[in-house]
Amino acid sequence: LIAQDAQTVVPALINTAVHPASKVGGTNYPAQSYLTLEYMQLIPILVKAVQQLSTKNNTQDSLIQILTNNINACCHNNHNDDDHGHRDAPGGTGSNTVTPGNLLNVDLSDKDVIVLDQNVPNPFAEQCTITYNVPEQYKFAQIIFKTVDGKIIKTVDVNKKGRGQLNVFAADLSNGLYMYTLIVDGKIIDTKKMVKQN
Repeated sequence: LIAQDAQTVVPALINTAVHPASKVGGTNYPAQSYLTLEYMQLIPILVKAVQQLSTKNNTQDSLIQILTNNINACCHNNHNDDDHGHRDAPGGTGSNTVTPGNLLNVDLSDKDVIVLDQNVPNPFAEQCTITYNVPEQYKFAQIIFKTVDGKIIKTVDVNKKGRGQLNVFAADLSNGLYMYTLIVDGKIIDTKKMVKQN
């Protein structure tokens, strides 16, 4: 890795070193400063990134399998329609009419699900927005902002339950990678990465 490139993402891991002045073959060379990268501290970040990629890949594999099954089922049903002119309803009645007793209405809602959304935009320069949902049945919630090495920058108490939004202003924040975590009733629910970049 090039330290100058890594500095915009993980500035906390970058240090400055100085190569002392020297004389080679009668030529004097002045002292030179250069940047160094603390690779050992980078390892936990890389491990976490691999874990997140693995989880994401597993989720995508599951979605691909579901879509493949749906496509296969659709193609199979279309094949039956072509062969017979119609598809038998479940139970083999020979009719595609749905009886009233077989109609089900399903209402979906995530109002009772704890949600922490990704900040928008990301990366951001001076301001971004984070939306969340903390259902009424939970007692205490916080969103904690940290540096990549775990230093707490800000702790925000979520006093009002339900859907909410944080407007984050960070004009004075250094460029780099940061984390924010939603904690509900003492349990870590989710952590997201945010990139500050002017």
